[in-house]
Order: sequence, then structure tokens, then C-alpha cells
Amino acid sequence: MNSNITLVVSSCDKYEDLWHPFFQLLKKYWDPDFPILLITESKDFAYPGLNIQTLHLYKPGERPEWSELQMKSLEQIHTDLVLFMLDDFFINDYVNKGRILETAQWMEQDPSIACFCFAPIMHGKNLPCGYHGFELRPQKGEYRLNAQTALWRRETLLHDMRPHENAWVFETLGSMRSFRYKDQKFYAALPDNIIVPYDFQDGGALNHGKWNPSAVELNEKEQLGIDISARGINTEERGSRERRKQYLSDWSWKRVSKAIATRWRSLKW
Repeated sequence: MNSNITLVVSSCDKYEDLWHPFFQLLKKYWDPDFPILLITESKDFAYPGLNIQTLHLYKPGERPEWSELQMKSLEQIHTDLVLFMLDDFFINDYVNKGRILETAQWMEQDPSIACFCFAPIMHGKNLPCGYHGFELRPQKGEYRLNAQTALWRRETLLHDMRPHENAWVFETLGSMRSFRYKDQKFYAALPDNIIVPYDFQDGGALNHGKWNPSAVELNEKEQLGIDISARGINTEERGSRERRKQYLSDWSWKRVSKAIATRWRSLKW
């Protein structure tokens, strides 16, 4: 057991239908022996054999910004390292526990390491390094900050977040902000270094609140008991023309002005 790691599962109350299938797969393919924090606003959850904690930081119905919820939750953790996952990253094969402990050891030996991302972020645009199975992200690399499954230094993750940012702004403008953090090193897994297997190609089990086809297949294979009809199935392809049209049509003047204000605040801090 590594007492210096907390598994942090980022979620919110309105996604409670994901919790049982997520932890069913976690128990089967990993069964971690360190504490688990499920980030919610107010709701509880338990799964047999897993040490899951919730914090009740808000009243039912309160909806804080994504980063605010993450930061307030991370402040309650006492381990130096956090393994950060989103609630729709459904594990679909056995986790390589030894590699997780190995990256934790590397981080304990080198305080300049901010993060080992377990997904292949921007492969082909990164730099070779001395850590087997990983690449060093360049100082001005895109998505240096991202929400893929990763082992983070808790204090660094808190330092790099801003409470007014949603997840998309954290990944985009937060990454730009990180260009000036020359004392932080970010690493990403090589494509063949699968440590925590999940569908990172489609961004997880959900897309715009609907189930990706891979999640539908996983539901049948693992007998997860998900009522697929409640959310429906996503039929869009990532990066499709239809999605771009929907994205652009969403940009009302109110949303544009909010985006400009958020960009200013994010890069100013």
C-alpha cells in the first residue's frame, strides 16, 4: 500500500448514474489499496470493498464552477500525490499497478515533476526523456494541463488551477498559463505504455452527455446494468463537421463576452 497517493475521481451530483459502473470496473480491474475521494457537491456513494470518501462541500442543488469544486476537494486531501480520473473513464482492462508505484517513486525523487499523464498527449511533438515509457512535454506544449488520467503532485495541481475555470478553460488557457512555470516538468505516456486502460480516444464513456458506442459495448460485455436509453447514444464522430457547426452555433454574445472575461482572468493570474 502506498500511503502517499489518493485516487481522486472527479464527478458531480448530476452524474451519479456513472458511479456504480465506474466503481464496478475499478474493483474488477484494479482494486486500489489507497484512499479514494469521489468529488461530488453533496451526495454520498459506497461500493463494497472500496474505501470511498465524499466531502459534502455544498448544499444540494448548488453548482460551483468545475475548478472551484476540484480545488476545494483537493484542499481536504493530505497525501502528496493524487491520481486524478474523470467519472466516465471506465476502465476496460487490468491496471498496471507496478507502473503507478514506479511513477510515484520518480516523483518522490524529483520534486520538479508536476505530473505523469497516463495518456499519450500530443505524441510526436514531445521530447525524449530518461523515464521509460514516457515523453517530456515541451515548455510551450499544448495541453500540458489536461484532465486525462494522471498522477499529479497535489500542491502543483492546486497551484495551476483557478476557481473560475471550467474543465475546457483549465486545459486550454491553463496550459498557456503554465508556459511560464519553468520549474514544473510534465510527462506523457507513449502510445504503447498502457497503465490505466480506458477509452481516451473518444474522451471517455460520454460525449455531450450521451453514451459513446464503446461504452454501450462495454455495458453489454461487463453487464454493468446501465440504462442506455436514459442518456441515449452519441452518433457524432469526434471532430465531425456537424459537431463544429453545433459548437459555433452555441456561441451567443453572452457566451462570447464570458469567454473573453475568463480568458483575461485566467491569463492575468
